[in-house]
Amino acid sequence: MKSLLLSLLLSLGVHKTDTQANQPAAVGNLLSSYIGLKNELVAGAQPAAVKQAAAFKEALAALTEKDLSPAGWKQFQSLKNSLIQQAASITGAKDLAQQRESFSALSLNFITLAKAVQLSDKPLYIDYCPMKKSYWISLESAIRNPYYGNAMLSCGSIKETLQ
Repeated sequence: MKSLLLSLLLSLGVHKTDTQANQPAAVGNLLSSYIGLKNELVAGAQPAAVKQAAAFKEALAALTEKDLSPAGWKQFQSLKNSLIQQAASITGAKDLAQQRESFSALSLNFITLAKAVQLSDKPLYIDYCPMKKSYWISLESAIRNPYYGNAMLSCGSIKETLQ
């Protein structure tokens, strides 16, 4: 009976890839909260960006040594305090311009982490805005600029893809 059920599930595509099966929820939550923050900045939603930055800080706090490889944990430990401070700057910012400025610094550190830790089983795009001279991570290849939002939504280019 078990083998029949397993065969049925596999034929329906209800199985996880090895990467998904080994991906700790805390790592997925960290990426998800970063992307949520980026999306709120794209939308120009200052209050919602505050909530996403707070979620990002919570995701940072929830990450444990067992969630990462030894090298990944070491890299995370070296970046954690800066990431927390930058997220706190976003939650405490008085306006969208200040949030976006803090997001620029946060993104540089998050990109460093993403290069050391596999955050996703799907490609991550490292995008660059030449006007702001700043980077960010995206899940999709289409450019949606968090630094200028609707004013310059598609300004930028993909500089690197993390597999």
